[in-house]
Amino acid sequence: PASVALVFCRNGKKTAEAGPYAGKPEKSPDVKTSYFVQIPLEKFPIGRYTMQVNVLDPDFARVAFARVPLAIVKPPPRVARTDAGK
Repeated sequence: PASVALVFCRNGKKTAEAGPYAGKPEKSPDVKTSYFVQIPLEKFPIGRYTMQVNVLDPDFARVAFARVPLAIVKPPPRVARTDAGK
């Protein structure tokens, strides 16, 4: 089956990549494949990125890609939990 790989760019330069990851073919009349990828974004510096998703299909010697804007932001501060109302 086809596989997927991710490339992260910042300011026009590649900063990280992940994959390729194998897909899971679905049982359906349409030829579909599902992908699930988890990337630990907390390791990325805060800023704007472009994530390129590359789909590689070796059976047909084809490659397709899409670029997606991505912003890594500072996580919101944790709010202290109170037990008021108990």
